[in-house]
Amino acid sequence: MNILGLTSALSFFSDAIQFKIGTIFIGRSSGEEIGKKLGSLFIGQSVVACTAYVVVTGLVAAMGTLCSQAYGAKDYKLVGTYFSRALLIASLTCFPLWTIWICVDSFVFHFSGDFQLAQGASDYTIIMCFSYPAYIYAKLANSFLQSQNKVAATLAILISGNILNIILQYIFIFGYELEIKGVAISYVISMYVVAVLVFTYIRLSNINKIYLNQCWTFELLTEWLHFLKYGVPGVLQKLNDLILSRVIPIIFVGFVLKDTNQLALFGILNTIWFVFLSTSLGYGSGVTVRIGNLLGNNELERAKKASIVCLLYGLAIVVIFGILIFSFAHYLSLLFTTVEEFRLQIEFGIRLLGVIILSDIVYILRGIYNACCLQNVETLTRFLISIFISTPLGCVLTYFIIWRAAGYYLIMIIVFVALLILHSQHIIASDNNLPQDIFLFTNLIPENGRGEYNNIFNILNITWREITIDDKNQSIYTKEVFKVVRLIRPDCHKSCDHQSEFNIQKREIFGVDDREAIRPKHAKKFPRSGVVRLSVGCTGMLIDPLHVLTAAHCFYLHNRYTSNPSGVQVGVLKANEVDWSRIKRIYLPMNWISDNGNSLDYDYSIVELKTPSKRIPTPLGLSVYSDCLSKHTHKEGSSVEFSGFPDDKPKNKLWKSNCSILDTDYHLLWQECDATHGNSGSGMIAKMERSTEGDKDDWVTIGVFSGIRYNYKYERRLNVGIRMNIYNFLTICIWSDSLKECIERYKWLFPLPPLKFETH
Repeated sequence: MNILGLTSALSFFSDAIQFKIGTIFIGRSSGEEIGKKLGSLFIGQSVVACTAYVVVTGLVAAMGTLCSQAYGAKDYKLVGTYFSRALLIASLTCFPLWTIWICVDSFVFHFSGDFQLAQGASDYTIIMCFSYPAYIYAKLANSFLQSQNKVAATLAILISGNILNIILQYIFIFGYELEIKGVAISYVISMYVVAVLVFTYIRLSNINKIYLNQCWTFELLTEWLHFLKYGVPGVLQKLNDLILSRVIPIIFVGFVLKDTNQLALFGILNTIWFVFLSTSLGYGSGVTVRIGNLLGNNELERAKKASIVCLLYGLAIVVIFGILIFSFAHYLSLLFTTVEEFRLQIEFGIRLLGVIILSDIVYILRGIYNACCLQNVETLTRFLISIFISTPLGCVLTYFIIWRAAGYYLIMIIVFVALLILHSQHIIASDNNLPQDIFLFTNLIPENGRGEYNNIFNILNITWREITIDDKNQSIYTKEVFKVVRLIRPDCHKSCDHQSEFNIQKREIFGVDDREAIRPKHAKKFPRSGVVRLSVGCTGMLIDPLHVLTAAHCFYLHNRYTSNPSGVQVGVLKANEVDWSRIKRIYLPMNWISDNGNSLDYDYSIVELKTPSKRIPTPLGLSVYSDCLSKHTHKEGSSVEFSGFPDDKPKNKLWKSNCSILDTDYHLLWQECDATHGNSGSGMIAKMERSTEGDKDDWVTIGVFSGIRYNYKYERRLNVGIRMNIYNFLTICIWSDSLKECIERYKWLFPLPPLKFETH
């Protein structure tokens, strides 16, 4: 784990050197003009850092968290989807940032009145416009690979780019005397080389085939809010750091006091600060990856221990850095200039930085924050508080200790100690570095990246369409609803889906037709008393007096409604006749309506009646796909039964089919129960074992009969039902307004803290 953190730290260190190495070459080549030239470079680099660096590193923080947990959960397609989504979002920022960079000269000249300072900063930012696309890809690809513990190759690529950058800068600055332009041109060339090498590595490895081939889909345009929810706090964190270390010095030293020599001194100290700060950030990023992998794989105890170990190693790293910086301050100052008076000020500032660098442990804490998805409103509040505290104090120190610019960095100690205390208190309150709302049943959730469950955000996303019929049945009102459920999980094994094809037009009789007719008097008895007929030609099952479970394709198929919802009626069998009644509302899963290729696994819906039925319902039951919940798994060989109104049998008569389950996955129950048209929507029932000895087994509805699909295991078509897995079970419980009853029935599966809901 610490190898990953250290390698990641070296990677960030190399990246920082590539960005800041120009300060050394400009300082050595400037002589007495060091103030103007280094001041211009410092402003140009600050503009780029406060825009491009902030945006990309914020996305890297979010993507690293999401990809590492998806990789730990072995959801490989989702890893590629997150990477591609981050690329798309970052690419949209190109033109706004280029606009800012092109206008830098006007802005700097307006506030400083120094044309040479403005021109130098503008030369740097305009050339750097060309580097931004390569920078986006290189940084995000590096995080993408790092989330899969593949850091050796990216580290080698970054070192190669660094060497090329140093050589080019030496040639352009000392050979061609391009000065600041040479710094920018060298960075652009080296960054494109790094991007090409990383792209080539991904294309030639099996990563591209596993993660990226199928990720450029419509999913990239969805769930941006969830993605940005964890990216924005990261952006604000970096912006906070840059306001402290760059913006305030530029405003008060460069624009208010107009002292270019002290501005250059700030630039040199910021270079040293940034390089070692990036190393701490790199280690924190490695922490994010490792803890994220452990959380994604449900190894909660190991994640807790890893977070503690990371803090200890991180503290050791920053202590060593602080000692080295303090001890070698004299030699570090010689790298930047030979002007003795200026060098002495640099040396003093470097020694002070050696003490301040100890506060970088806060970045290791941020890594744990990111890994555990703890970024929230409290994080934004801390950002605002730190800005309000640091800005006035920074102005005072800048004004009164201007002859020693390093004195300004004293404020860093105060701010970072405050942040360290705030972060520590929040982590301690969050149960030893882990969020209170961890995961529920992610082992029971498919690893298919379909978006119905997102274990990265520890939530269950439930979306549906409500079709409400007015009292006069003359019009309908449709709305789409989105709810979020925070969940917790036990330690069980994960499951994988079988591939399947679906034919909604056919049902099948297997061998001898063994369906049995049910006499009218028996049709009124439990558990078949809840079977109802729908006017659209389907069957349904009462799960409570007001709600009927049936198939979604009975109402909506191939992007259109199959019948007018206002004309739908529900019939109860009485003495070979059907007593029809009106409905109030229809619920359809958005996963079915979206018709995205995976929607066939969500062929279920709920019909809400206008008046309660007097028939005894067959309650909804949970049917999970797991080895750790044997009482509710309904595996191969389990008995299942459904009753309905098939089209090939006499009308207004109930027919029963029963058989054993042949194959299962997270979504489906494959069987050879005889069925034809009219059976669609039939409630599949089975006996649920009671948790307490002495209690009787009872019948529950564990699925909805859907149709026929090709089964790859048996290499033939089988009848199939949609099982009441965790997602479907909770969705229907919410629709029928019986969530509390559902949880009470399975309370042993829902440990504390209780489920939390957010409605969007």
